[in-house]
Amino acid sequence: MKKYIILLLAAQLTWAQQPTKRIEFEAPESYPEGVAFDKAADVFYVSSARLGTVGKVTKEGRYSELYADKTLKSTYGLKVHPDGKRLFVCAGDANYSKFSTPDTKKKMARLLILDLKTGKKLNDIDLAGLIAGEHFPNDLAFDKDGNAYITDSYAYAVYKVDTKGTASVFSTNELLKTTGVGPNGIVYHPEGFLLAANNGKGALIKLPISNPNSGTKVKIDQFFPSADGMLLNNNSTLTLV
Repeated sequence: MKKYIILLLAAQLTWAQQPTKRIEFEAPESYPEGVAFDKAADVFYVSSARLGTVGKVTKEGRYSELYADKTLKSTYGLKVHPDGKRLFVCAGDANYSKFSTPDTKKKMARLLILDLKTGKKLNDIDLAGLIAGEHFPNDLAFDKDGNAYITDSYAYAVYKVDTKGTASVFSTNELLKTTGVGPNGIVYHPEGFLLAANNGKGALIKLPISNPNSGTKVKIDQFFPSADGMLLNNNSTLTLV
């Protein structure tokens, strides 16, 4: 049986020489793509690129299913909302699902909102109609007001879902475009902008909340091909997978 691993990266540089902490768990055929930590419940939530489920993993490595829906194909990035009560999940059918169909492959783009206490679905927001073409809802982040921003790696766009559940196109900046997988990981910076990783170009893109289509490429000494998930540790330190 295949085992999956959650790696715990120490925030302090003094830990750099120590072995990476790991939590091993079994979730047959799942292939987790995203991971989110619930501080209040002291558990991790993991998505499934293969089965489209959402799982819960304890620090002891016990896996259980939080949510399953037969209409889902793959789940990707997921985040606990700042209110601590809800889990937001990117759902689509990019390339890996066991249940992929011609009607959904590279066409589905949904944002699920789950109640963390009950595991029930609170909302299911369709994003595919916002832009024509192929879709891959990949990752998401929240701003200070609780609005959600979702990357679409095939539409080369970032969507916005406000606190009322209304979806719109936030940015189609030219810097998000590439060949293949485009915008992937995304984080919100307290100074009022988003950072998105362009997977295909290995670049980090800065998108101001007030003017998203005036984005710029972050000046760094190297590029990061296949850049994926990101975590803003503090205002000046970013962890990139």
